[in-house]
Amino acid sequence: MPSEAEESDSEIVTPAESDTQTDENVQPPVESEPEQEQRNEAYEEAMKLSTNARPSFDEFEWCFGQNGLVYMQPEGTESITDPLGFSGGWKAMVIYNPSNIAGTFIRELDNVNIGIYGESVDFTIDWYLMSVDIGETTNEESMPDTMFIGEYSDGGFRAFNGQRTVNMVSFWREGESQYAIGTLTTEDGLPAYIALKRP
Repeated sequence: MPSEAEESDSEIVTPAESDTQTDENVQPPVESEPEQEQRNEAYEEAMKLSTNARPSFDEFEWCFGQNGLVYMQPEGTESITDPLGFSGGWKAMVIYNPSNIAGTFIRELDNVNIGIYGESVDFTIDWYLMSVDIGETTNEESMPDTMFIGEYSDGGFRAFNGQRTVNMVSFWREGESQYAIGTLTTEDGLPAYIALKRP
């Protein structure tokens, strides 16, 4: 047992000194490192697959199932949950009023670009080609791009441009490609189905 003299000579760490020592050794939370690594990997994959190549209708045959359009992520595929994984360019197909089987069947091919800024999302459509009743096509490349602004939510996002709305509900990867599905509501309230694919 130390003597009283030895105890008085012992170094006593004051609260202030203790705080200083702790501050000097502060490290980022360990759990944030793998999270950041996953985000970086998601972004790198997105940039690798990002494209501005014009789409073709043949590239969207995966959208059609035995019971009609595919509205759910297929089983056995891997979800893309980090919004940075949505970033960059995609090929897109839009089908207007898809439930109106007896009406005019209007399909459209476009390119889209998705920008992620924290929880904010911008979704820009570069209009390309419209086909009515799988017949004559109309080139729309002279139309100005349209940007929708919104926020990330539950594995997708909702974005707006005036009365128009884009609601992307699911992103996933399968093989060497990425896919997404959602809905588009036009300014006059017409519903549309939208599918994205890359490369």
